[in-house]
Amino acid sequence: MKRTAFFLSFLFVLFVVSASAQTGNTPILQGVEERRAVLDEIAAELANNPKPEYLILRERLRRVRDDAAITSRPLKDMRENATSDLERLGPAPEAGQSDSPDTASLRAQLTDELRVIDDGVRQADLNIARATRLLKEISASRRKIFYDNILARGTSPLLSAVWKPAWLSFKDGQQRLKETVSAWQKKRRAAGDMVTHIASLLAALCFAIFVFGPARRWIDKNFLKRIQAFKPTQSSLRVAAGLRVASRVVPGIVGGLVVVETARMLGLVNATMNSFVVTLWFGLLALLFVDGVTTAVFAPRLQDWRLIPLVSNSAAQVRILLISAAILFFLDGILKSGSTFFGSTEELIRLQSSIVAIIGAAILLMLGRKSLWRLDEARGTLHSPKTLHQWTTLRRLGNAAAMFAIFAALVGYNALSLYIVTRIFFVTGVLVAAWFLRILIQEAINYFEGHATAAAKKDDAISEESEKLFFFWIGVIIDVVIFVLLLPVLLIVLGVDWIEVRDWLRDAFFGFKVGSITISLAQILSAIVTFAFFITATRFLQRGIDKRIFSQAKIDDGVRNSLRTLLGYVGLIIGVVTAIAVLGVNLSSLAIIAGALSLGIGFGLQSIVNNFVSGLILLFERPIKVGDWIIVSSGEGIVKRISVRSTEIETFDKSSIIVPNSELISSAVTNWTHKDKYSRLIVPVGVSYNEDPERIIEILDKVIANNKSIVKLPKPYVYFSGFGDSSLDFEMRIFIKDIDHRVIVQNELRITVFSAFKEAGVEIPFPQRDLHIKSAPPSIGSAE
Repeated sequence: MKRTAFFLSFLFVLFVVSASAQTGNTPILQGVEERRAVLDEIAAELANNPKPEYLILRERLRRVRDDAAITSRPLKDMRENATSDLERLGPAPEAGQSDSPDTASLRAQLTDELRVIDDGVRQADLNIARATRLLKEISASRRKIFYDNILARGTSPLLSAVWKPAWLSFKDGQQRLKETVSAWQKKRRAAGDMVTHIASLLAALCFAIFVFGPARRWIDKNFLKRIQAFKPTQSSLRVAAGLRVASRVVPGIVGGLVVVETARMLGLVNATMNSFVVTLWFGLLALLFVDGVTTAVFAPRLQDWRLIPLVSNSAAQVRILLISAAILFFLDGILKSGSTFFGSTEELIRLQSSIVAIIGAAILLMLGRKSLWRLDEARGTLHSPKTLHQWTTLRRLGNAAAMFAIFAALVGYNALSLYIVTRIFFVTGVLVAAWFLRILIQEAINYFEGHATAAAKKDDAISEESEKLFFFWIGVIIDVVIFVLLLPVLLIVLGVDWIEVRDWLRDAFFGFKVGSITISLAQILSAIVTFAFFITATRFLQRGIDKRIFSQAKIDDGVRNSLRTLLGYVGLIIGVVTAIAVLGVNLSSLAIIAGALSLGIGFGLQSIVNNFVSGLILLFERPIKVGDWIIVSSGEGIVKRISVRSTEIETFDKSSIIVPNSELISSAVTNWTHKDKYSRLIVPVGVSYNEDPERIIEILDKVIANNKSIVKLPKPYVYFSGFGDSSLDFEMRIFIKDIDHRVIVQNELRITVFSAFKEAGVEIPFPQRDLHIKSAPPSIGSAE
């Protein structure tokens, strides 16, 4: 009876869960079908419309694909739940057998639900694949349109047939501009507020001019002149350059913002003119930036304050040419942006593009002259031969591109010509701006590094090297950030649409597939941050435990080092495992791979693994520890560090012996300080055969008794070791507390023994030899 009740309860729970799941499935499955309908609509639009709105369709496809990916996850979870419920009911009955009616009904219901969910999962995956395919199709179509526009050939500007319609279009644009101004005047007169509007706009313009003039003079007076009063250095050159740019750009931003917002508030800027006004403002800011950078880099009037040490004439010419190019592209942008209400024809736009391309290419040719880039010999050359060679190559490439652009414009490829010229200048400008930003940030880092280094010298607890290393990595991180931010800007400058750049960045950050592998910069960065967090936390924990616990407990230095190292290994392992989990790697799969590679690692990395395990044994068993005085086959010295693979021993000559950990485990090692620093010393002494041994022992006992470094227990004694070739040999056998003082104590004892022997008249012998001649030549005997 109890079993029947339990089984019925179980069936009821399964029924309720499945019913609720089925009810919750309906909106999700409906969303899958709705997205399929949207994809059908977009596919039809691409197939039937000769000029579809690619950007709008792209946004819709991105939304559909993201929604399908979000929907796919809960559907897969539902499929797992339904599969699990079916497994709980047990296997389907075999032929000739049957379930109870309730069980059969529930099994059929779960089977139907699983089939519906499977269909939904497949359709969601199909939606994702289809949306991705349509996105690739749109990208390919947009690239084709871009290349077709760039490579389209029009009429040569040398033909008179181009100039007449262009001139008529220009006059028509002037007439439209007059009509726009007249319509505005009539509207304001009818409203009776024209004077107020004009006065407000003039006030905003006066404010912008006032901000630009006094702000620039204030910066020059309070900063630049004070800096230029000293001898120029690399740091002062960079700071002065930054101030020159800021004195022009910052007032332009503030003044321009006031003028634009005033015009919008007065109703002077409608939806049609908004693009023109914004282009005008940003164009002026670009002009101010170019003026500031060229003044800062070339400084025509201040020879010693140039970042690039050209002669004065060359510096002035380069600056004028660059500003001329900026004005040219500014006017081109203004005319094209104002074409929406000025009016323009295709002939006028093509002619304008040809003229701008030819003038820009001519400026580029003038900038590429070798005679223009003469260095000031008084300041010396700042470039290596390799750098000069690279600069020569760049000049030649620029000249070749300029000549090709002029030729392309003359034969009718005005879009290609304009693209080549403008992109050379724009890309160069972006790179110069990034370089300029980098040197200013570097200067700020150097400033803070100087203060930090000065503080480190006052504080013994802070390492000056660690401070320099910290700011070095800060500089590296800033360089990486600038490089990463520079890439999308360069892509936009080269003509890639911002929406595509944004999509690329989002795909790169949140994940893109290479085959069956998904690579996500977000996960990679999260894993790096996680690993860095655990390593940093481990380091702080090591320092905290060492200072607050180990120091108070007065633990031996070797034991403290072993515990710190073990704690570091634990933190490293936790950090690696957590970072791998953050990357989304299945740890069970990783264990299988590690098991498959274990055989190869066992053979190929046998010595490394052996040394690693030996290092762990050294840390746990501690036959040696940091600070021990040991003797190995390679030499003797003090243990300085026990690492994963090897142990560093510093000899008394200050040389380092790197011993593999396996050698310290498998070979005999003499450790003078294994348990303590007590040590026995033997100091040999020799006296003449004429001396009384008992008297000598008495003198040596007194010498030992007067030395405070010798411990009383074990008791020291003098040993009569034997009869030597020239002396009676004695040994002073003593014990000291610290073996580090071994040489000092031996030296003290020898000096004291010498003084005591000299005072007692004890003779210290030296080797003597008696020569016996068994036979001699006859000449020696006859001489006698």
